[in-house]
Amino acid sequence: MNLLKIYRINDNGRQTIGKAFVVDSDIQEISFECYTLELPWKYNKQKVSCIPTGKYSCSKAEPTVKFPYKHFDVHNVQGRSGIKGHGGNYVFQILGCLLFGDKLVDMNKDLLKDVTNSIATLGKLLSVLPENFELQIIDGTWK
Repeated sequence: MNLLKIYRINDNGRQTIGKAFVVDSDIQEISFECYTLELPWKYNKQKVSCIPTGKYSCSKAEPTVKFPYKHFDVHNVQGRSGIKGHGGNYVFQILGCLLFGDKLVDMNKDLLKDVTNSIATLGKLLSVLPENFELQIIDGTWK
């Protein structure tokens, strides 16, 4: 079974940067990796905070008007709803959700890291995950 693990590397009070890995939980083999971008920790407040560390169930979601590409929903976050893994490059495009990209670059020169090629990276990520999967968020670097 594939598991999406996010290791949060840095929360500078304005954004949270991480590294995501899709891991085969049986043999601990990594089949995909990318960077993540989230809001900073603001005590799990709706639309202004990253979600708490922990394990969550997720499901793939079909394109919508707001997200016209495949994305995913994060379920069972205590005190929160509507959390998604979706495309976007900048922290100002996040309302408590998760963004994915292949590189970290300050594209708009605001002194914050942005993720690049987000929708393409999300598509590749979803291609290696089953319809329903587990997300584990951990503070700290990949060991």
